[in-house]
Amino acid sequence: MAICIWRGDAAPVTQETRVTAAAIEVGDQFILTINGKSITVIAASTSASTLIAALATAWNTSSLAEFSEVTATVDGTTLVLRGDKPGVPFVVTGSTINGGAADTQTLSIAATTVASGPNFWTTPRNWSGNAVPVSGDEVYLVDSAVDILYGLNQAAVAPASLNIEQSFTGRIGLRAVNGLGYAEYRDQYLRIAATKVHIGRGSGAGSSRIKLDTGTTATTVNIFDTGNAEDGTTSVVWCGNSTAAMLNVFRGSLGIALRPGETATLGTLRIAPEPVTGRETRVELGPGVTITTIDKCGGQLRFAGQSVANLIQHEGSTTIESGDVTALRVRGGTVVYNSTGTLSAATVSAAGKLDFSQDVRSKVVTAPIEIYGPAARVSDPFQVIPNLVLDLNETPLPGLDLGTNVRITRSAP
Repeated sequence: MAICIWRGDAAPVTQETRVTAAAIEVGDQFILTINGKSITVIAASTSASTLIAALATAWNTSSLAEFSEVTATVDGTTLVLRGDKPGVPFVVTGSTINGGAADTQTLSIAATTVASGPNFWTTPRNWSGNAVPVSGDEVYLVDSAVDILYGLNQAAVAPASLNIEQSFTGRIGLRAVNGLGYAEYRDQYLRIAATKVHIGRGSGAGSSRIKLDTGTTATTVNIFDTGNAEDGTTSVVWCGNSTAAMLNVFRGSLGIALRPGETATLGTLRIAPEPVTGRETRVELGPGVTITTIDKCGGQLRFAGQSVANLIQHEGSTTIESGDVTALRVRGGTVVYNSTGTLSAATVSAAGKLDFSQDVRSKVVTAPIEIYGPAARVSDPFQVIPNLVLDLNETPLPGLDLGTNVRITRSAP
């Protein structure tokens, strides 16, 4: 086991990729593709140099943003693709469509100089000891503002712990939409099989973007604090698929599988009480989330996922926008229920409030709502629960002297 500390010292290296063609016949199509977008040249002769020159022209005159990051030049019968910004990788593939007598044409691509630099996890010079972390290492990102943007697929590496201190102000991962406006095709998340992740310990401004995917690892992620999110969403975004995964949020902002197509399965999410000072804790769960237990003691929670088996709220506010809830307990604060999924069982006690008033679509509540204490509240002024049943347990009905332990059932008078 080694202690690996991020430094980000490596010099940037520009990627250079070389393309060659062979067995060219008139009418053959030669295609270069980035991010599912392509340029195509139809061979007008059997000359390799003529074809390569045409590919260079098509590349450099393309209006596609992905191609604008790379400049094409001609070296005899070879097309040379060179990144415009040192240290930024690109991925280009080639294909052909036969248009001649024989289907033997080829388009070969080789990266003769691989991009590297200060933003690559995989560059040894960026780490103390000049070695990239391996399984069993203790990894620390501390006292650095250098982003980690590339070489992110570390799914086979299982460090003993990953420690992202609050003094690390660099960004981890790429935004879903590139600055040039296209959907990002490079890896967006640091994929790593860390069983322990600690984020935001110590002092500092923190990172505005930390994107982690721990895969099927039974990870425990502790979020002590975060930076301010760069785009108005959340500073930390996590994906993973383990029913044993546990996330504990003490302060800051966390998103789980926020974008369409992203998925996450986890066992437990705990949200701590609000700190005496500092910004409010905010957690958002996206459409692909399935979770066993949410234990919430403060802050704001937005659930727009698939399902949650147990949701317990002690304080703060929660909005349930979609998905099924098996058991909901509101012990304090307000839970706004806007989902058209099934709410199997709900209990409201102490000063908790369960609010159905902010979405007029019909709701499915399959069991009586259990109410304990005179301060508990249920709001359904628009009667979105057609079969509403309230069990007033040890709770008097306001305005009527009917004693306690009363069931109220909605039906037409």
